[in-house]
Amino acid sequence: MDRRIISRQRCRHCGQGHTTFGTGPHGEPALLCRCQHPATLYTLRFKYQGELFSVAGIKSYLEARDLLRDIDKDIEAKSFDPARYRPRRHQAMLVENYLARWLSHSKDRLERGQLSPETVRNRRRIVRRLAEAFAGQDIRDLRYGHFEDYAGELLQGDLSPKTVSNILTELRSCLRWAKRRGELETMPEFPLISHDRRPMKWTTAEVQGQVLDAIPAEHRPLYEFLVTYGRRPGEARALMWDCIDWAQKSITIRRAFSRNTLRESTKTHHVTILPMVEPVESTLRRVTRLSPSFVFVHSGTGQPYSAFQTWNIWTQAAKKAGVDISLYEGTRHSKVTQLIAEGHDLNLVGELVGHVTPTTTKRYLGQDATRLVRLFQGKIVDLKPDGKKS
Repeated sequence: MDRRIISRQRCRHCGQGHTTFGTGPHGEPALLCRCQHPATLYTLRFKYQGELFSVAGIKSYLEARDLLRDIDKDIEAKSFDPARYRPRRHQAMLVENYLARWLSHSKDRLERGQLSPETVRNRRRIVRRLAEAFAGQDIRDLRYGHFEDYAGELLQGDLSPKTVSNILTELRSCLRWAKRRGELETMPEFPLISHDRRPMKWTTAEVQGQVLDAIPAEHRPLYEFLVTYGRRPGEARALMWDCIDWAQKSITIRRAFSRNTLRESTKTHHVTILPMVEPVESTLRRVTRLSPSFVFVHSGTGQPYSAFQTWNIWTQAAKKAGVDISLYEGTRHSKVTQLIAEGHDLNLVGELVGHVTPTTTKRYLGQDATRLVRLFQGKIVDLKPDGKKS
């Protein structure tokens, strides 16, 4: 079998190629240029059954030599897979190529309404980063050590542990997709990136009332709904009249805006039927129907509230009321924390606000410090995670 280890580099000192076999500064075998500087990138070229193969981007002569030995062993064992050594653009299992396929699959799911635009937008950004970091590697060769080393490099930079964890989570999701497709035999283990969750800010119903009073009357119905039910702002913005059942006094949450794109499903793909409680019923009955479809419509545009409009109106009102709390914290986080502090069943609280699992709801357990005080005053009789009284 014809094979060669070469380097296509040019020395930055003498401008010549690395063509002479010798030793590097630490005694390791290397290809040297005229001024004896070793190459740092190597290419392995070999023929198999008359076809020429080339493997570039190898970081040392020893690594290239070891790879060549592995190829020889595979050929002798008749387990050699030529597809792994063809030009990168034809190698479907290379990390950068497989990530591109996964991203394309994600875009298809977006069109079917199975993923949100925000999810695909974030995934595209992370895929670019991962493709660059693992370029040239086969997904079937990835191991725990690769992920641990990569995470260590990211943590030494300016990325937070939470961001690093999110990046590895996306890579793990891609490999799980490969395993489900039968293209990856076993899932490699991933390192656990520990990170502290930021304490969730929340406020009381009294403070929420102060912010509501500072919101102009024509915009207040949207925020009264958010404060009452603690639903995601995108779900409230997407509420349509066909989801209001006056006879049954119920409200169905089935749609959501992802940023400003309307989706025919919520973030969790769950449909929730809420009771039409007071004062929401009164609020809905006095809403001026500026749209035949949407319940909450901006009076200035006649269109559903945009993400920025929703955030900006609340922010201005909170500032006017002297309260430093964001829209999400002042509505959703606050509602969940208030209900848990009152001792309500965690499963019911999660169902009300649209949590997928009880684990998400449990994150709010430690937000209200006075809850433990009321425990010893006999006002809360248990702290069991499932919310059941003992």
